[in-house]
Amino acid sequence: MDSKPDPQGPESRGAAKDLGPVAGRDRPAMTGASALQKSYTEKPGRTDEQHGRIRKKRSRWLLAAALAAALAVSGVAWQQNSLSHWTHPSSTAQNVQQEQTLTLTEADVDYPATAAARAALARGEIPPSLAKVDAATRSQILSGETKLYTQRLTEENQQQGHIIHVQVSKAGVVIAEDVLTPERHIGSPIPGTPGVATHFHFTVENAGPKGFVTPGVHSASGNSARTGPLATGQSGDVETVVK
Repeated sequence: MDSKPDPQGPESRGAAKDLGPVAGRDRPAMTGASALQKSYTEKPGRTDEQHGRIRKKRSRWLLAAALAAALAVSGVAWQQNSLSHWTHPSSTAQNVQQEQTLTLTEADVDYPATAAARAALARGEIPPSLAKVDAATRSQILSGETKLYTQRLTEENQQQGHIIHVQVSKAGVVIAEDVLTPERHIGSPIPGTPGVATHFHFTVENAGPKGFVTPGVHSASGNSARTGPLATGQSGDVETVVK
């Protein structure tokens, strides 16, 4: 028998066997780390379907925001437009025509009315036609600086059934009011001072069977300043200036 110990004797082989499992345990540990890394890197993200749903939600939100902004702008525009109609009645259907101006001459002076007014003022009386006229204008009538003018305000052959209210003013102050009918187409005597405009504001209460009327101021020379056709409820304006 050989007395030399076997280099691969039982102890050595036992040690080798013991090392085997250690090495085996190390390898599974690395394999586990690799698996963990693989599990992390391969974690599923958002699918195309999920991205599509997100894009649809975002598109709906942007569309809703754009719609809200458009409605806000429309509301402001409507409010401004509505406000302009209330604060500027000349831009509505109630005032259908731009103002016209008629020049009055010496031929348009109502001499009988002027003489009667001067006589009444000289007696210290105020004629009914001058009740709303200021004291300065009455003084001018008395001195002869200002004369009275009486104009025809509707056509003599105007249709039956119409009722028109006319308000006469100077510098924004009402000095006379009349109601025009088929029987009354002449206005009250109005004082006229050279260079000072007299404003006539017509409002139709009833336009008659034809559906419209055309009031205005007519001069002795045949010239006129008219509002144009006005239906019931509509208004129009003209001015006169003494030459």
